[in-house]
Amino acid sequence: MSSNVALDRLRRAHERRQAVRQERRLEVIESELGVKARLAAREPIRLCLLQGVVDGRTLRGGTATILMARGASAEALTAAEFAVDALSLGVKEVSLEEISLEALAERAFEMSATASAARVEPAYARKLLREAAAWAGRFGVGAHADFAAVEQIFGDVDASACVAAFSFGHNGKPVEPQPA
Repeated sequence: MSSNVALDRLRRAHERRQAVRQERRLEVIESELGVKARLAAREPIRLCLLQGVVDGRTLRGGTATILMARGASAEALTAAEFAVDALSLGVKEVSLEEISLEALAERAFEMSATASAARVEPAYARKLLREAAAWAGRFGVGAHADFAAVEQIFGDVDASACVAAFSFGHNGKPVEPQPA
């Protein structure tokens, strides 16, 4: 009988933790960044650039940067940038900003000049982001706090439309960062 009471307490505690997690997730999505990303998602995609992929699935040095931009005109663009660590941290940096076409072109040029960068289908980029976040999450490493909000810039882009397979870590396990 006492084991049933203990199990009930554990179940209720688990349900409370789940409710708090869900509430926090909704707060992030409804944040100012989330609203800006959702508004931008209504606009045409101007650019989806991926820096750091070697063979379509392997990330050079274990890192990649995704730059996604949307906007109806050259003067009103919104750009999201995501830094992915495929060795241990998943989605580690996220930003969202209003940007001019000139500044976007400059940023794309910088990305191309420093490492391999290529235009990719938005579904490819979204799938990479989601899988990196999910993989790191299995090891207790959460995605960047603003990821859920900013990822909304992809709008109705369907990650499942991408057939690419990605690998993370070393043999599927996280790799400790090497000291500099």
